[in-house]
Amino acid sequence: MVTNATTTLASPASSPSATIQWVDITTTSLSTMTAGVPVSQQLVATFANPASTITWQVTGGVVPDGLSVSPTGLLSGTPTRAEVFSFTLSATAGPGALATSTVTYSGDVKASSVPGAPTAVSATAGTGTATVTWTAPTFTGGTPLVNYVIGWSTNGGQTWSLWAAVPASQTSYTGSLPTGTYVFQVSAVNQTTTGPPSAVTQPVTVTSVSNAPTNVAGTPGYESVALSWTAPTQTGGAPVTGYFIRYSTDGGGSWAQMPNTGSTATSATVGNLTSQAGYIFEVAAINSVGTSAWSAASSLIYPELDPGAPTDLVAVSAYQAVDLTWRAPPASPVPVTGYLVRYTDDSGATWSTPVATGSTATTYLYAGLTQATYLVFEVAAVSATGTSAWSAPTGPISPEARSSPPTRLRGSPADRSVTLTWDPPNDLGGGTLTGYRIDLREAGSSQWRVHTASTGTGATRYTVTQLANGTAYEFRVAAITNTFGVGLVSQPAIARPFTVPGTPSGVSAVAGNATATVTWEPPTSDNGRNVVGYRIEASSNTGWYELVADTGSTATEYVATGLSNGTPYLFRVAAINAAGAGPESVPSPPVIPASAPGAPTQVFVRGGDASLAVRWSAPVATGGLPIRQYRIRWSADAGMTWTHAYTGGPATTFTIGSLRNGRAYVVEVAAVTAAGRGAWSAQAGPVVPLTLPTVPRQVQASGVPTGKVHLTWLPPLRDGGSAVVAYRIAVSRDGGAWSVQRVDRSGRLEVTFRRLDPWASYRFRIQALTDAGWGPWSNPTAAVYPR
Repeated sequence: MVTNATTTLASPASSPSATIQWVDITTTSLSTMTAGVPVSQQLVATFANPASTITWQVTGGVVPDGLSVSPTGLLSGTPTRAEVFSFTLSATAGPGALATSTVTYSGDVKASSVPGAPTAVSATAGTGTATVTWTAPTFTGGTPLVNYVIGWSTNGGQTWSLWAAVPASQTSYTGSLPTGTYVFQVSAVNQTTTGPPSAVTQPVTVTSVSNAPTNVAGTPGYESVALSWTAPTQTGGAPVTGYFIRYSTDGGGSWAQMPNTGSTATSATVGNLTSQAGYIFEVAAINSVGTSAWSAASSLIYPELDPGAPTDLVAVSAYQAVDLTWRAPPASPVPVTGYLVRYTDDSGATWSTPVATGSTATTYLYAGLTQATYLVFEVAAVSATGTSAWSAPTGPISPEARSSPPTRLRGSPADRSVTLTWDPPNDLGGGTLTGYRIDLREAGSSQWRVHTASTGTGATRYTVTQLANGTAYEFRVAAITNTFGVGLVSQPAIARPFTVPGTPSGVSAVAGNATATVTWEPPTSDNGRNVVGYRIEASSNTGWYELVADTGSTATEYVATGLSNGTPYLFRVAAINAAGAGPESVPSPPVIPASAPGAPTQVFVRGGDASLAVRWSAPVATGGLPIRQYRIRWSADAGMTWTHAYTGGPATTFTIGSLRNGRAYVVEVAAVTAAGRGAWSAQAGPVVPLTLPTVPRQVQASGVPTGKVHLTWLPPLRDGGSAVVAYRIAVSRDGGAWSVQRVDRSGRLEVTFRRLDPWASYRFRIQALTDAGWGPWSNPTAAVYPR
C-alpha cells in the first residue's frame, strides 16, 4: 500500500511567459502489493493537448524488487520480497517536453506464504503422450518449494483435471494421455500452501493409431472379391490416410498382405484370387502415427472361378455307342451347369466338335458311333464363369455292334407267375438270334438278376414262375446273337403275380331286433390284387346259406336283416379280389336277434324309514329273450333328475335305501335282456319315506293348588319325516299301572290335570303321533303331589 505520494509540476522551460500547462498525474496511490503475487497496474496522467504522448520514467528511489515501470506507465512484475519502498516517477508530455510532472510513491510490500506462479510454461505433444516444461517462480512464499502440480483441460480451460504432481527439483514432465487436444497449467507448492496457476499453454494435440475398421464384407466376382468396410469411429487424433488389406485361405493360419490403398475410401477390389478353398479378409487403418489393429475377419467368401476338370472318366462299349461315366470336379463356389464331351480317332491329332450333355448328370451315352475304329474320349465341366480343362482321356474303346433292344415288353400276371411277351429287336447287329435273356428284380430294388440266361429259342413269349404273389417285379429282355452275345436290354415292364386274397379274421356279430351287425378284420394279405368286396354267409343250425355274394365294398361291417328273433345265428366271411373269393373265415360266436322287452306293470311303492319298497309285475312281452335284471330309477323333483340302480337279477322286488324321510319320490322300472333295456313302466308315487318320531323332551310336572298338576314338554328332536299331529299322555298313581288319560291335538306343549287327590302321588309320560304312527314313550316324570 502507498503511504505517501507527492506531485511536482513544471511548466515548459522554453516558454516561461506562456500560459502554464502541466501534466496532471491522477494515480495517487498504488495497489496493495504482496511478495510473490503478480502486480499489473496502469498509472494514469493527462495533458491539456490530447494529441501529446505522455512518457513515464523512474527519476528517483528504487522500484520494489521484481517490478518495473514501462514508458507507457504500466507498473508490472512480481515482487520477490517484503520491503519498504519509495521511488519517484516523471510523466513528460511530448513531443518536445512540453511539460513534466513528478510523483513520489512510497509504501511497503507485504510478506506472503504463497509461492509465485511458474513461468515460461509450454507443452509439446507426441503419440499418446505430452511433455510440459516451465521455469520455477522467483518467489517461493518464504518456505522451500515441495513440488509442482500439473493440470490439463480439453475444453480450453473451462474445466480442469489433475494430471500429475512432480518434485520441486523437476521443471518438466512427460506422461500418457488419451487422444485429444489439451492445454496445461502448473502451480508451485511450498511447505505451506499451493500457489496460483501459471499462464495457460497453447493447445497441443495428442495422437495415436486409429481404431480398427469394422463390418468387413465382400461380394464375389470372377477371380476377385469386392470388399467394403466401415471406417473407424476413433482415428487417434490424426486422419486416416489409407488402409492395409490382408487375406487368408487357411482360416487365418497364414496371411497375404496387400499394399497401402493410399485412399480414405472404405471399399476396394482384391483380384487374382484363384483358390477354391475360399478367402477371409481383414482390414487395418493407417494414419500419421501408424497402423491400427486388424479388423475382425470377414465371413468365408468364394470368388467365382472356372470349375476344375472332371476325374475318373470311364468308357464302356455299347451298341453303336459308348457309355461314359465320370466324377464331378472338386467343389466350386460356381456350380457346374453341364459338361462337354469330345473324342479323337487319331491319337489326339484332331478332335470331334464338343457335344454338350445338357445336364449336370455325370453320365452320357455317346450314340450314333457306327465306325469300327477305336476312340478316345475326354470331358470338360461348364459353369457360368467358363469351361474347365479337359479331363484325363479314356483308353481306346470301340463301339459294339450289339443287338438293338426288344420293344413293347408286356407282362400278364397270374398265380405266382408272369407271362412276358415282346416284339423282337429291329437290328441284330449282323448276327443270328439264338434266344433271349430274361432279367428281373423286385420293384424299387437297384439290383437286377438273371432269371433265364437264354430261352434257347426265338419265341417272343415266356412265362416266369415261382414268384411271390403280391410282390411287384420289373422284367427286361435282351436278344442273344451268335456274334456279339447279349444285346441291349429292353425298357422294363412291371407286373405283380396274384391269387385270391387271404382269410378275414376276428369275425363277430352284435344282435339287434331281427338283425345282426357283423364285423371282421381284413385279410393280412391281398395276394397281389386289392380286395374289392366280401361274401357273407350265415347259419342257424340248418347249414350255411349266402346272405350276400359280394358286398362290393372294402368296408368290414355288414348288417344282416330279416332274421328270426330268438334264433341263434353264426356268420362267416370271405374276401374277394380280381382272382375271386378267398377261403371262409372262422365262424363268429353265436348271437340271438331279439327286440327289447316291454314295460313292467302294476308297480307298487311303499314308504319306510329312509327307504322305499318297490314291487312290480314282469312285462308280458320279453322280445324273445329272458329277462336278466331290472333297472330302477327314482326322482325327488318330479322326474327332472333321476337316480338309477340295477336289481342284479330277475326278481320283481327292490328296496331303495338312503333316502330322505319326509321327501316325496316317484319311481319307474324297466326290464333288461341281452337285447338291451326295454321301455320304462308307468310312474308310481309320489311316496314319502317316514319313520316314527323320537320321544318328547324335557317332560316336567308340578303341583298347582288345589288338586292340580301342570305338565309341560318340548317336541321330539326328530319327527321322522312328517309333522307331529297329537300327543298321548299316560298317568301312574302311587306307582301303580299306567293308563292313558288324554290325547291332545291342540298343538300346545302343556296341559293341566284337575281334581286330583292331593294326598296321592302322580307320575306322567308322553308319546308323539305322526303319519308314521305313535313314537316311543318318554321317561316318566318324578312323582308329584297336587297341592
